[in-house]
Amino acid sequence: METNTLKSNAKIYLVLVLFICFGVTSLNAQITNIVDESDGVTSTSGATPCETTGGCSANSVEILGAFLGNGADGTAILECSDIINIDDVWVYIIVDRNGFKESFFAQFDLYIDGSYITTYEVTKPGQVIDGLYKAAIVPYNCGLEFELRDLLVTWSNGAPPQCPIDDNSSQCNGNIPDILVDGPLFANFNYSLVCNSTYDIIITSETTGGRIRSPLDFTIIPNPYQYSLDYGDGTIITTGFEPSDYVFLPAHTYATNQAYTVTLTVEDTTGIIDTYSQTVGPFAESLTISEIITNNNCNNGNAG
Repeated sequence: METNTLKSNAKIYLVLVLFICFGVTSLNAQITNIVDESDGVTSTSGATPCETTGGCSANSVEILGAFLGNGADGTAILECSDIINIDDVWVYIIVDRNGFKESFFAQFDLYIDGSYITTYEVTKPGQVIDGLYKAAIVPYNCGLEFELRDLLVTWSNGAPPQCPIDDNSSQCNGNIPDILVDGPLFANFNYSLVCNSTYDIIITSETTGGRIRSPLDFTIIPNPYQYSLDYGDGTIITTGFEPSDYVFLPAHTYATNQAYTVTLTVEDTTGIIDTYSQTVGPFAESLTISEIITNNNCNNGNAG
């Protein structure tokens, strides 16, 4: 049995999350407008990665972060239930520019759960404006982790930039760090059993989403989650802020061989809470030495 429920605070708090969790912060509070196809933005997948000639270190145009949003209206997806159409989920990139710039051009590689999917190319003719650019439609299931890698942004004061990028005719920024895409907080865990032991279990978090970047400088928060783990037998473990792949050690030992409902409750740095439950047990009886040799995967466990 598995359940996953998301709990959030009052609606006014969700409005704050839109401005804080998804990059619209005091650092640049004016970046609130959606920039999409109505502004001439085009998004193309399967692009050939651009090469650059000369330097590529200008920072007059930057991508500060990214979030998941609905394609219909650009609203941020704060909860899995916020999705309007599962086939119309987009990555929006937060673009900030300094001074008058024209002919926006960006490329990035899209990774899902650590696997390369495709290279996206995003363009906007005319003046570059600060905004939330509709950049990439993505296949979506709640809990997937999206990342943008090898980001390149170029612009010019004349003709639109074309690959390969010539720094003499256009400027470019190739120093943008990889970006984890903000999405809904999604609590998850896997478990394993300790070999040749009596009902010993180890829980490892596989939580994603929520506030994963600092609202001040958009750097990744190394320990973004607080955990409460209920083993289902009366034992509850709580932690301070820990990483997304936190391992609950030492192993927990159950007194009897039966089914238990293990519940992991996760809270991010904004106070949003998500809970995931999974039934573990009853467990296979302890293996003999010869059985351990031929069954070295140890009893039963799961992958989340």
